[in-house]
Amino acid sequence: MGAKGVSNEPAIPLSHAAPGGAVKDADGGRGTGSSGAAGARCCPWAGRTEMDAAYRELAEAMADNGPPEREAWWLKALRKAGGYVSFGPMILAGALDDLRYATLAAVCLAVANFAASLLLYRLRVYRIWPKTFDLVNIAIYAIATAIAWAQPAGVRLWMPVLTSGGTAGYFVGSLLGGRPFSLELAKESAPKEFWDSVAFWRLNFWISLWWAAALSIAAVSALVFGVIYNVAGPSKVAYLVLDVVLGIAPLVVALVAQHAHVHAFSRRVRREAEAAVAARRGAGAAAA
Repeated sequence: MGAKGVSNEPAIPLSHAAPGGAVKDADGGRGTGSSGAAGARCCPWAGRTEMDAAYRELAEAMADNGPPEREAWWLKALRKAGGYVSFGPMILAGALDDLRYATLAAVCLAVANFAASLLLYRLRVYRIWPKTFDLVNIAIYAIATAIAWAQPAGVRLWMPVLTSGGTAGYFVGSLLGGRPFSLELAKESAPKEFWDSVAFWRLNFWISLWWAAALSIAAVSALVFGVIYNVAGPSKVAYLVLDVVLGIAPLVVALVAQHAHVHAFSRRVRREAEAAVAARRGAGAAAA
């Protein structure tokens, strides 16, 4: 979810003046919660003219500020990795066979990630703390752990519905609230010129929409599989189609779509920034 060059992998917008949802950021101001600046919101289906203007505005801001400050590679890597670590509890919960220990490991990872994020924030490595996604992970997997240890046999079929469905619900809610979940993650690695950009908000809207759709499909397929299993008994075909294919493929598609959106965004921003710099040089030469 990021932008290169323009820069790294999760993806976000310059001002910190968004009402509501304020979160601390490492630059000493009030952060903008999960949305970036509220003023950066736009219609996801905005017309070409509006988006052309948004990209030009972003390019002008980058030209005004000049080349970004160079940062150590490990600092970039930590910020970039932070966006992916937030997905760790979901991956871990699905990787272990024993449901009790899978959910316990997932909630422990979620808490550890939350604590590590606080440390990195205080060391001025991370820019935002706390992240809403990390808090949601703790809540989802704490509930899942309690249920799994209370009724390990009775809920095994339904646990993916809870975990995938809960995460999908948060993603959908973030979109409906105009604060796409990926904005918080992206702000860690994106240049500050992006933070108030309509184009950047729109990028994150589509990234978040892909992930919301993927988790929703996974949750619904898990629900259908559970119903079929209870009504008709075990079915290899149902397991293969609903649990394996529809449980994993949508996540892969969302990840690929995310990188495709980021690549297209980064290429467009670089092109517009180069054009803005060239225009300024031409104007300066003409004035001289």
